[in-house]
Amino acid sequence: MNIAASILEIAVIGLGIAVMLADLWLPREKKIWLGYAAAAGLALILFGSFSMS
Repeated sequence: MNIAASILEIAVIGLGIAVMLADLWLPREKKIWLGYAAAAGLALILFGSFSMS
C-alpha cells in the first residue's frame, strides 16, 4: 500500500472538512477569503506532494 497517496487523500479530506466548518461559522463578510484559503491549502498540498518520495 502506498502510504504517500493515503496521506495526500487524508490531507485533502481534512482541508475540505475545515473549509466546510469555517463556512458554517464565519460571518458573510469574511467568507470571501475562505475560497482563497482553500485554494492556498490545496496548493500547499500539491507542492508538498512533489517533495514526497
